Amino acid sequence: MLTAKNALIALIALAVAALAGAGVISWSYWSPRLQAAETRATRAEADAERDRKAANDTADLAQRQSVAINDLADKLRKAEEDARLARLEAQQKRRTAEAEAQQTLAETDPPGASDLEAVRAAEAAFDAELARERTK
Repeated sequence: MLTAKNALIALIALAVAALAGAGVISWSYWSPRLQAAETRATRAEADAERDRKAANDTADLAQRQSVAINDLADKLRKAEEDARLARLEAQQKRRTAEAEAQQTLAETDPPGASDLEAVRAAEAAFDAELARERTK
């Protein structure tokens, strides 16, 4: 016989079974979606970490390139200064050589000197100039 108490127990059992069934259905529906979402989240974290590492590597590379560019600019400035100083030194040597050449060209034979004396004077001047050149 079905009493109110038994009916209530049956109703509670039926409700528990319905809830359990709904839980199983809900779990079977949401479980794959949750696993897929967790997989995507894990992959996104790995991608984000890879991207952070790439960004850091790129920043490090940019910094090293900046240092290298500054070093090259310093070397260029030094090379330009060295070239300027070498050009000034060469110009000074050229002026000195031209002055010596003009001095040599301006030398004349002593007045009233014979050809032999002129040759000896030229030989002495040449020897003196050669001695000056060798001392440089």
